[in-house]
Amino acid sequence: MTLGSAAVPMSPLQSLPSHLSERVRQTDAAGRPWVSGPVVCWLHHAMRLDENPALDAARMLAVSAERPLVVVQIVFEREPYANDRHHTFILEGARDFARAADAAGIDFRLHVERPGHRTAVLDDLGAMAGAIVTDDMPIAWWNDRYTHLERAATCAVLVVDSACVVSHNLVGRAHDRAYAFRRATETWRRERIVRPWPDAPQALARRDAPVPFASVNLGQARLHELVASCAIDHSVAPVGHTRGGASAATARWAAFRNDQLVHYARSRNDVLTPSTSQLSAYLNHGHISPLRVAREAALIGGPGVDKYLDELVIWRELAYAFARFFPEHSTPAAIPDWAKRTLADHAHERPASLNREALTAAQSGDAFWDAAQVCLVRHGGLHNNARMTWGKQIIRWSPAPEPAFDFMMELNDRYSLDGRSPVGYSGVLWCFGQFDHPVPEATTAFGRVRARFTTEQANVVEAARFAASVAPPAISKKHRFAVVGAGLAGITVARNLVAHGHLATIFEKSAGVGGRAATRRAGERTWDHGPPAFEVRNEALRARVDEWVRLGVVEPWRPNVGRAGEGGLKTIAAPIADQMVAVGGMDGLARHLASGLDVHLSTTIERVSFDGQASALLVAEAPRLGPFDGVVIATPPAQATALIAAASPLASCIDSTTMVPRWVALAAFRGSTGIHDVIFVEDGVVEFASRRESPDGSSWTIRATDAWSRENLEIAPSAAAETLAASFLRATGFDAPLNVVGHRWRYAFSDHDDRGGSFLDEHANLVVTGDWCSGFGVEAALESGHAASGRLLGWLHEHDLEDRRETPPRASAAEI
Repeated sequence: MTLGSAAVPMSPLQSLPSHLSERVRQTDAAGRPWVSGPVVCWLHHAMRLDENPALDAARMLAVSAERPLVVVQIVFEREPYANDRHHTFILEGARDFARAADAAGIDFRLHVERPGHRTAVLDDLGAMAGAIVTDDMPIAWWNDRYTHLERAATCAVLVVDSACVVSHNLVGRAHDRAYAFRRATETWRRERIVRPWPDAPQALARRDAPVPFASVNLGQARLHELVASCAIDHSVAPVGHTRGGASAATARWAAFRNDQLVHYARSRNDVLTPSTSQLSAYLNHGHISPLRVAREAALIGGPGVDKYLDELVIWRELAYAFARFFPEHSTPAAIPDWAKRTLADHAHERPASLNREALTAAQSGDAFWDAAQVCLVRHGGLHNNARMTWGKQIIRWSPAPEPAFDFMMELNDRYSLDGRSPVGYSGVLWCFGQFDHPVPEATTAFGRVRARFTTEQANVVEAARFAASVAPPAISKKHRFAVVGAGLAGITVARNLVAHGHLATIFEKSAGVGGRAATRRAGERTWDHGPPAFEVRNEALRARVDEWVRLGVVEPWRPNVGRAGEGGLKTIAAPIADQMVAVGGMDGLARHLASGLDVHLSTTIERVSFDGQASALLVAEAPRLGPFDGVVIATPPAQATALIAAASPLASCIDSTTMVPRWVALAAFRGSTGIHDVIFVEDGVVEFASRRESPDGSSWTIRATDAWSRENLEIAPSAAAETLAASFLRATGFDAPLNVVGHRWRYAFSDHDDRGGSFLDEHANLVVTGDWCSGFGVEAALESGHAASGRLLGWLHEHDLEDRRETPPRASAAEI
C-alpha cells in the first residue's frame, strides 16, 4: 500500500515502536487499516509537548505516512460536574499548550462547547481522519467517548496510556492491594522508571487541514468570558493560586524537587506545612509528564524519594489500573463486599439521614471537618492526610454506605482539581475499605472498616489553626461586595461569594426576602403572588432540589387542575408536571437560602457611585454605605438602570430590556372552594388562579392576562382587584370572597430569551443580574445568580493583582 511516496504498513499500529505500542489499548479499532485523511491527535488529559506518548505516537504516524498532523482538544459542557473551576484550569492548560505548539510548528485546534458551537465533533473527526490517536483516561465517562468514536470512525483509533510509568495495558487487571500491584509491576517499573524518553520526529508542519469546528483562538480569547458562555455550573470558582498549564506545573515540580523532595518521608503528613509536591491537578490533566517526574525523582534517590515514588508510581498507577479493569469503579459496586456487610451491621450506630446541604456549606459543627470542607471548596483540593479523615467522617454521618459514597464522589468531583480521575475515585474508595483489609476489632459506626476520627486528627493538627490557614480565598485579596436585591438571584450570588471566602452584604428595600418569589400572609392564610411553583429542568439544580425536599423546604406540587369556560368548571388532565413548591409559601425557599447571610431589610438604595477605586451605595438621609470592592445589582432592569446610571455604561446595555407587567388579585374565601388547586380561565381578563389552603379557608391568587395587565397598568389596585375577582367568580361560580386586594408587578418577567445570566462591567467590578437575564421564574433566578457570581469570580481570578500561583495556602492541595 502506498500513500504519497512512502510505503507504510496496512495498520497505523504497526508503525509504532515498542515503547509506544505497549501503551495502546488492544481493540479492533486500533488494528484498522489506514484510510485517507490527516492524522488527528485528540488530546484531553495529556496536554503537554514533552514526554507525551499519545502525541508522540501521532507524530510518528504522521511522519510514516507523510500525512499532516492536527492536534485537537475538545472541552465538553456535558462532562460530569463541569464548572468554572475545571473549565478554567483546562483552558489555562490549553493556552499554555497552544503557545508551545505554535513555537514547535504543530497545528493545534481547540473546540469549546457552548451556545452556537454544539456539534457532533467526535463523529465529524471520525469521518475526516486517516487515523486518530487519543490519550487514555480510563474512567467511565471517557470510556464511553472512546466507544462512541470507535463506532463513528472507519479509521484506526488508538487509545494511548500517557499517564503511567508502567502502562495499565501491561498490568492487565485490577489489583485491590498496593503490595500485590507493587510486586506484579516490579520488573516493568525497574526497567522503565529511569529510562530516558525517546524524542519523537517532527511531523509535517501544515496548518490548513480542515476541521469540523471553528477553533478558538486562545491568543485573543478572554478565558473568563469563554467560560461564562458555557452551559456549566458557574457556582464553583477557579483557584487563583493553582493555575493550569505546563509552565506552572514545571515550576511547581522544580521547586519541590530542589527543596523538599528529600524531606518528603518525614514531612508529608504535616497538614499545615506545604510539604507535598502539589502536582496532583497537573498530573490529572497531563500538564506535566509523570514519566519525567518519576525519572528525575528516581535519579535523586533516598528515603524521601522512595516514599514519594511509592505514591506516584504505586498508589497512583494502582488507581489507573483499577479504573481501567473494574468497569464500575465510580459506583458503590466498587466497595468490597466485606465492607458493605460490616457497615450494614453497624448501621444503627449512624444517623438516619445525611445532611448534604449543611455539609457542603461546611456547617457540620465539627471544626476540623468544616475546615477541610472549606479548603476543598475554596482551594480545590485537600492534603491527603486531611482528605482521608474528611471522607471517613462522611461515612460516620451516613445511614448507609451508598449515599455516603455518592455524596463523597460528588464533592470530590465538583470541587477538587484532581477529581473526575482514577486517583480521586481510589481516594474515595479507600475510605470504604477498598485497597485495605478489615481491621481486627470493630469500631462504632465503622465496624471492621478502618476508622479515622476528626478528634484524633485535631490532637495532631489544631482545628483552629487548620481553619485559619484555609479561610482566605484562593486569590490574593478577600473582597467586600454589596448585593442590591434579596430575591433568589441576589441571595444566590451572596451565598457563592461567601462560600469562596469573600464578604457579601445584601440590601433589600422590602421588609422580607424573596423578591418576586413572594408570599403574603394574614393570620394562617398565605398567597403566593409571584410564581406559584417552579419547574426543575437543570440537572445540576435537580440534586439541590432533592436535598431541599428531604429538608422539608420544598415539596412536589401535583395540583388538581380545572378549566373554567362556557361549559362551567371542569377538571382537566394536569398540564403541570415536575413542579415544586416551597413549603409554607414560596418565600420559604429564599428565607432558607438567606439563612446566615448578612441581609439588611427595609433599606432602599438610591444610587451606586464608583470613584475609580471602589464603589459606594447612596441611601436617602443616611451615610454612604461602603466602600465596596464590587457591587451586584439583582433587581429588574429599569431599577438597575436607575441605580447604576452614573457609575457604569452597563445602564445603556440593560435599558433596552422590556419587562412585562402583571396584575394579581389576592382573594380570601370562607371555607374550602372545592378540589381544584389551579383554575385556568379563558375570558381575556384572568389567565389562571392558584390557591393555598389553610384552616381559615381557601386563599386564591388570581393572575391577569398579559394583555389586560398592559392595558390597565396604571389603574388603582382596588379597581384591578375588583375586576379580576368579578371575572374569576363569574367563571367559577364561587361565592363572593371575604376580601380581595390587588397587587401590581410592574416588572413581572422579561419578554426576551436567555441573555446569558448576567452583565459585567469589568472596570467597576459591577454585575447586573436577575431572572430576566436567564428566562423566567425561580429556576431562572437561581441560574442567573450562579452566572453572576461566576462572572465576577472568574474576572477576579483572571486579573488577580497578586499572582500567588506558586505559593498556595497551606493544606490546599493533594498528596502527590
